[in-house]
Amino acid sequence: MRPTPRCLLIALLGFAACVPALVIGPAWWVAWPIYVGALVGAIGLDLAFSASARQFTAASSMSAVGYVGAPVTLTLHLTTGRKAPPALRVALTAPAELVGERHRELATTAQTTYDVAFSLRPVRRGAYQVSTCMLQWLGPLGLLSHRLDLALHGEVSIAPNIEKVKQAAIRVAHASNYIGQRIQRYIGDGSEFEQLREFQAGLDHRAMDWKASARHRKLYARQFQAERNHQVIVGVDCGHIMNEVSGGATKLDHAIHEALWLAWVGLQAGDKVGFAAFGAQLAAWTPPANGQAGFAQISKRAAGLDYSPEETNFTLCMTELMSHLQRRALIVIYTDLVDSVMAELLTDNLTRLAQRHAVILAVMQDEALRSHALAEPGTYDDVARAVVAAELQRERLRVFERLRASGVHWVEVPVGQMSIAVIDKYLELKRREVF
Repeated sequence: MRPTPRCLLIALLGFAACVPALVIGPAWWVAWPIYVGALVGAIGLDLAFSASARQFTAASSMSAVGYVGAPVTLTLHLTTGRKAPPALRVALTAPAELVGERHRELATTAQTTYDVAFSLRPVRRGAYQVSTCMLQWLGPLGLLSHRLDLALHGEVSIAPNIEKVKQAAIRVAHASNYIGQRIQRYIGDGSEFEQLREFQAGLDHRAMDWKASARHRKLYARQFQAERNHQVIVGVDCGHIMNEVSGGATKLDHAIHEALWLAWVGLQAGDKVGFAAFGAQLAAWTPPANGQAGFAQISKRAAGLDYSPEETNFTLCMTELMSHLQRRALIVIYTDLVDSVMAELLTDNLTRLAQRHAVILAVMQDEALRSHALAEPGTYDDVARAVVAAELQRERLRVFERLRASGVHWVEVPVGQMSIAVIDKYLELKRREVF
C-alpha cells in the first residue's frame, strides 16, 4: 500500500494553503491540525472502504510441456472478496525466457471469480516457473494504491518444437515424390538391384542383362534403386555464437528444429540417422539408428542440450566424431559464421572430414548483414555500414568457395524457417550415392 500521485498532490496543495496561517498569527494556526486531520481521515476512509477488497485468492493452470517459439497460455483464476474494486491491474512474475504480455487490466463486475489468460512465448528450452502474480488497485477515493502478491505454482518444461517439425514434414510428404518409400525408386540410379524390365529406347545399354534376354528371347535391362541403410549424422553447433536470439528463438533452437526435420526425413528414407552436438567438446552423441525409436532418441538428446557460453572447439569435436564413425557417412552440420578466425578453423576441419565422409555445411543466413548491404544509403554512416556489410558478405562467399573446392557442400539456411534446401541437398547426394 502506498499513496497515489493524487494523494501527494492534495497534501502538497494543502501544505501550501496552510503556510500563510503561520504568518497571519497564532489564531490561524488551528488550520494545521484541521488540515492534517482531514487528510488522515480521508486516507483512513479510503483504506477502510477498500479493506474487503484484499480478500483475494489465486490459482493458475498451464500446459506442463511447451515448445520453443510456440505460445503457451497461462490462465489465472482469481477469486475476489465480497466487494471487489472496480478495476484491477494484474501482473505476472515470469522468467525473462517467457516473452509476452505480463500486465492485464481487468474490469470487475458483480461476480466473484475471474479467469485471466496470458499468452507467453518461450525463446529458450528449459524448465520455467511462474511463481507469483501481483494485483494492484486504487481505493474508492483514489488516495491509496493497494498491492497484493499471491503465490502461484505454474511450471512448464520447454522442449524443441517437435510439433512444428512434424507438421512441416507432413506437408513435405504430401508435396514431394522423394519422401517415404518413393525415395528408393530412382530409375537408372543407385547400386542396389530392384527388378528386371523390358528394354526400351532411352535406357542405358550398360544395364542390359544378356543372360535374361537370351532366356526370355527379349531384351531385358536391370533396374537399380538407391541403396538403403546409409549413415547420416546430423550435427548442431551449441557454442556461444548460437545463443543469439533471432526470429523468436535462439539460433541453437532454430538449428535443432532444422536438424530434427532432416532426421525425420532421413529415417523415412530408410537411412540410419545419428545426432551430434559440438561445443568445447563433443557435447552429445547418439549412434545412428533407424525407425521411430531412433527419432525419439535424437529428440530426447537434442532437448537436453544446454546453452554454452564457451567457444566451439571444432578440431577436438571433429576428431572425436571421426573416432565414432567406422564407415562412410553423410555429416550435416548446422552452425553460423561470425568471424574470419572461426571460419578458417571450420574450413580446415571440414576439409579433413570431407576426405573420408560426405559433408554438408548448413550456415544460418544473416538477414541483418544482407539488409545493411542492400539498404539505400542516406547518410555517411549508412554508406560505411553498407561497405562493411558487403565486405563481410564477400568474406563468407570466399569461405564457401574454399569449402566447395575441398568437396564440402554448403547451404545457407534462413533463420527461423524450415528450410527445404538442406533436405534437397541430402536427397540429391543420396540419389547420386555420394555417401
